[in-house]
Amino acid sequence: MKYSKIFRLLALLAVAVFSLNAAAQQYSDDETDVLMNQVQRELNEGGDDGIQRLFAAVKRNDFGNWSVDQQTRCFALLTVAAGDGKIDKHSWKRLADSDPLLKKQRNSADAILAVCDLIESGNGVPERPQVAFSLLKNLMSQKTFHPAAAYEYACMLLDGYGTQPDAATAVNLLIKCAEAGYKPALRELSLACKEQGLVVNDSYLQFLMREGNHYDSFNRLKNGFIQVERDGRHGVIDRQGKIIVSPLYDRPVYLETEGLTEVEQNGKFGFINERGDVVISPRYLAATEFREGLAVVYDSDGWVILDKAGNERMIDNFDAIRSFSNGKAIVTLKSKKGAIDKTGKIVVVPQYEDMGDFGCNMAAVKKGSKWGYVDDKGQLVIPCRYDRAEPFVNPDKPFALVVYKGKEMCIDKKGKKKKI
Repeated sequence: MKYSKIFRLLALLAVAVFSLNAAAQQYSDDETDVLMNQVQRELNEGGDDGIQRLFAAVKRNDFGNWSVDQQTRCFALLTVAAGDGKIDKHSWKRLADSDPLLKKQRNSADAILAVCDLIESGNGVPERPQVAFSLLKNLMSQKTFHPAAAYEYACMLLDGYGTQPDAATAVNLLIKCAEAGYKPALRELSLACKEQGLVVNDSYLQFLMREGNHYDSFNRLKNGFIQVERDGRHGVIDRQGKIIVSPLYDRPVYLETEGLTEVEQNGKFGFINERGDVVISPRYLAATEFREGLAVVYDSDGWVILDKAGNERMIDNFDAIRSFSNGKAIVTLKSKKGAIDKTGKIVVVPQYEDMGDFGCNMAAVKKGSKWGYVDDKGQLVIPCRYDRAEPFVNPDKPFALVVYKGKEMCIDKKGKKKKI
């Protein structure tokens, strides 16, 4: 009995000593970065002392204590080391399969691109590209599209990696990358099309291959125009590269609202037409878009209703105003919502926690945690009792979708349940 207690004490002591040694072996952030720098040198110049110590640190679960950037770099380094045969490939694979953090890195575009960077800067070990190709191929099977990773995969396909040449897949991936605004894909796409004898018929892609490198970024708009950015300034061009709106503005320009679009230049707001001509010079401190022929702007004197000719009508001072919708604009005063009409007259006194746009002369309002409805005269005609309230629709036979005690239903303008 006495000896069994002694053995138990010795066992506990051994566990404690082991734990202390393990804790002592853990690296600080700075020590971890130094160790990884050593590993990178060894991958390029030879040696494996740092590689073995880094692998041991991961096996004893130090990995979870590191920053995401350190985890990403560690995964890349040890993946390349395993491909070079400097650590056991099967042990590394088992570890990467079983550890959730390592598994996450294996499916991370950043980690896989870090592997690609190591291969490009390395000493030409022939097995390394195949390691990167396998990781990229696995990443391509995921739902999320990663332009930079897809670009690397496409380039490797064009270089002959994979079981058979697959130029068609490579070109399709490069097209997706180009459409996503990934500029390195443009040159590679042009070269691939020439080498494969392919003709790009899509006018947007033709634009990208011809004009894309003149701008820092670009984005296709629904109306056929293309947003561009150069040196932090935004403009719009057409698909032939003709400038519609010169890159002069602080924010992207959309050219899509009632013929006049608000723009910001040097912190001031104004309006341009669809040809890019300045109609109302940038002089306001804030502005909504034009809706129903009117915009709301803010200058040093307060809020102003503005028509397309530039005529101004001063209105009461509110904290915020939305665009007009169905003849009304939602306003905020001291964190409470209300509404004004097109003359600036208050039709719903600001008293609600939240408020929706008018539809069928009704608007949803929130009091406390419940929703109800006011009419266009500001009267609460349906009490605030709903968990959620959508706008009224269908003017001929108006109805709104609401949630009451967890159940969805439709109601009419008197608040009565209605079948649709």
